[in-house]
Amino acid sequence: MDATQDTSVDRSHLGQIHARLAQTTLDLEQISVLRTELGDADFIELAETFISEIRMDLDWITRNQGAATAAHFHGLRGAASNLGLRGFCDICHGVEARNGGVTAAELNSLAKALDTGLAALVAHMPDVQRAL
Repeated sequence: MDATQDTSVDRSHLGQIHARLAQTTLDLEQISVLRTELGDADFIELAETFISEIRMDLDWITRNQGAATAAHFHGLRGAASNLGLRGFCDICHGVEARNGGVTAAELNSLAKALDTGLAALVAHMPDVQRAL
């Protein structure tokens, strides 16, 4: 690369990427409804609770993969749904429909979907960062 070329990142382009990520990863309508009903401070408090629950449950499922049932994934899906984590919910729904028989690949996909969804949520609402 020529040293005279500008390698700076166009911030408006990053904003567009974040917006597209939020649209495909998050249920923005669900987030808007809860923020309106609860207010931002209570939404963040709720997010702290649900994120903690999701992480603890996902950790348990990872350690007890063979014992995970549809009810475990239903609970995960419910908590994630309240945060608008669409991609994570979709994976949970698929496992739940099979009565909880989760594969290692699906656990990996769930972990990635959670990270992606939380990053999109923080990009959409930066104050959520403190809930992580």
